[in-house]
Amino acid sequence: MLNGYKTYITAALSLVYAASALATGHIDANQAIQLAQVALAAAFLRHGQQTGV
Repeated sequence: MLNGYKTYITAALSLVYAASALATGHIDANQAIQLAQVALAAAFLRHGQQTGV
């Protein structure tokens, strides 16, 4: 059902978590940026593997 989309969903949820944790003060800006970069890297790596780039 979610074949190929689990990574994208996880990356999107990580971005939502980074934004909400930053907004509530649970993490600072540096940690939020690092979390967002890791989430985006995973999504782009997954996309590269799917398309064969």
